[in-house]
Amino acid sequence: MSSEKEYDLRHLRAQAALQEVQEWQGTTWGGDALNLVKKLPLDVRIQGLTVVVATLLHQNKYYHQRILNFIVHWLMIKMPGRPLAVELGKGKNESVDGRKFLSEIIGAERSVYLALQREAIVMLWHLKLLADALNKKET
Repeated sequence: MSSEKEYDLRHLRAQAALQEVQEWQGTTWGGDALNLVKKLPLDVRIQGLTVVVATLLHQNKYYHQRILNFIVHWLMIKMPGRPLAVELGKGKNESVDGRKFLSEIIGAERSVYLALQREAIVMLWHLKLLADALNKKET
């Protein structure tokens, strides 16, 4: 049985993902973002968070940076309690960009890295699910 704390985290993830996906709607890049986010949970699981972050950083498209910034912001700033940010020594209101995040996860302890990777997969799955649902054509 899930605890109330776990439910709250799932609820907050869903809220954050929904807000992000709603901002994609009606944009010229929203469809591309949807196509990208459909494959990212599996990419992180297979290739690892470091490789996916580095790949997104390398891309010059707005939607790549948008998704990367969303994930980094969630993991390091918005996630309740931010235990992972505390482990990496981040201040409460400090912003973390993708390059800084990449260097932090490369140097992180294994347990911290694996926790970040797990949370990234779960949040990307939420983005994928909601983006797909909101982009279905009404019949």
